[in-house]
Amino acid sequence: MRKLLLLTAILLAAATATPAMAWTFAFQVKNSSPDDIIRIKIRGGTIEGSTKVRAFQTVALQVTLPDGVCKTDLRAESASGRYYSDGKFDFCKWNGVEYGPPTR
Repeated sequence: MRKLLLLTAILLAAATATPAMAWTFAFQVKNSSPDDIIRIKIRGGTIEGSTKVRAFQTVALQVTLPDGVCKTDLRAESASGRYYSDGKFDFCKWNGVEYGPPTR
């Protein structure tokens, strides 16, 4: 009986959801545009640091994603209303992004 209770307790502990670890990436955003970037967003994670990047400046951020996740949507918005989108940006492969003026 004792062994059955111990086995049940072990199985219940193994089945209990445990919080997933998170991965944090050092990340730089370079703004080569004459417009300020007023907002940077990622899907499914968080950004630590200022998400505003003045024209022709670079900022360092920390991006935290769930354990095992490298790729997510990265979006930025400029003060002039221009949107930049890097769908499925790979934070494991790249440590930065550069946004520039529109090309013609």
